[in-house]
Amino acid sequence: MQDRTGPRTSAGRMATGPDRAAIRSWRPAADGASAAATSSGARDYDRARMLPRLVGFDLRELKKPGPALDAAIRAKLERALRSERQRGVAGHWTYDLNRHLALMQALDAESRRPSRPGAPRRG
Repeated sequence: MQDRTGPRTSAGRMATGPDRAAIRSWRPAADGASAAATSSGARDYDRARMLPRLVGFDLRELKKPGPALDAAIRAKLERALRSERQRGVAGHWTYDLNRHLALMQALDAESRRPSRPGAPRRG
C-alpha cells in the first residue's frame, strides 16, 4: 500500500484543490478577462514591432504587403500559439503566459486586418 502524505480535509481525505464545480463557476470570469486582455492588446498591435519578437518574422518580408503575406503571418502565429498552448497544458517550464497573451493579441489583430489596402476590416 502506498503511503500518501500531504494535506488532508476535515473528513480525512486527501486535499486535491478546488472541485470541478468551483472551477466551472470561475470559467466565465476567466474567459471575460482573457477576451478583454486580448482585445485591448490587439488595438495597440504594431506589426513591424511585434512580429519579429513573437515569431521571428523578417522586417524585409513585411515591406512586400499582400494577401499571401497576410496568410503566411496568420499561419505562423497560429502554429506558435498552438505550440505555446501545448506547453501550457503540459506544464512545461518554458511556457510563458505573457507570450501566450501576446500571440493571442497578434492573431486577433492580424485576423481583423484587411488583406488589401481598400478592403473592409473583418471582425
